[in-house]
Amino acid sequence: SGKGITYKQNIFLWWLNAVFCLQLYKNVFSNFTFSYSPFWYGEAYDRHHLRNENGSSGLDFLDIVKASSAYKIEADFLCGIKRNELGLSLSYSFIPMKTGMSGSKSAEEENYVVFKDSLGGISLSEFSASIFYRFHFAF
Repeated sequence: SGKGITYKQNIFLWWLNAVFCLQLYKNVFSNFTFSYSPFWYGEAYDRHHLRNENGSSGLDFLDIVKASSAYKIEADFLCGIKRNELGLSLSYSFIPMKTGMSGSKSAEEENYVVFKDSLGGISLSEFSASIFYRFHFAF
């Protein structure tokens, strides 16, 4: 019965990394990073706009999850240009669905009411790519 939903996730991850570096050509390098998070904490907020329950202009939900088992794979390709680098970075992060506490409130209220018999959840699947030019400064 809502007219739209806004989502927001805040996730704190603690990563353990293994990095492998290769020299492909004279000035071309690659770094491969494999990451595992033994602990992460997440909060997921969603507002159901114009959902008319008790005269409210919206209904807010909050899911809080404390869990483990998040993964990330990253590949960087760097080309040295004098003392600087031109690079391409590819990254994929994955957090499987984990459940935790869930609560709700009307949009006008400040405090959430936690549900005793309901679980909320958080998951993430994210791919990113970036091209960059890195400057090195020496002091």
